[in-house]
Amino acid sequence: MHQYVCASHVRSGSGWDARRTADFIVFDTCNSRGEGLAFTGHEIKVSRADWLSELKDPEKSAEFIQHCDYWYLVVSDASIVKDGELPENWGLMVLTDIGTLRVKKKAKRLKPVPVRRYDYPYGQAQPPVDRDFLTSFLRRVQKQAYEKGLKDMERRIEE
Repeated sequence: MHQYVCASHVRSGSGWDARRTADFIVFDTCNSRGEGLAFTGHEIKVSRADWLSELKDPEKSAEFIQHCDYWYLVVSDASIVKDGELPENWGLMVLTDIGTLRVKKKAKRLKPVPVRRYDYPYGQAQPPVDRDFLTSFLRRVQKQAYEKGLKDMERRIEE
């Protein structure tokens, strides 16, 4: 079983009125630690100017933060973000020299962990997920899986 379902370029809604795009959204499908079944959003910035532009327009990330349990800023270089600039609940991930991401600041949970209820299916109550956001997320997952399948098929044909 794969623990995470991931999609890049997720729109803020499923209709024509979707105004924004999140760089990367992850859904944790494992609840063994009691904090799973959570959406984590990622905003990727590759320059200081790009980050400063983000800070000037907090509405951009707010469209996604309302649907997420965690929110991370992902930067190519730690110097892009100066001390005190990162919003309080945001986490920070930095690209390392070997191409992996390192959590420099862990994000605070934006929504409380639901209380266990034994009368609810599977013993867990979760806050409702906005169906418009969920539809947009699932469309991206489906599109990316389809595109990966096509690439895999083309590679096999070339071999």
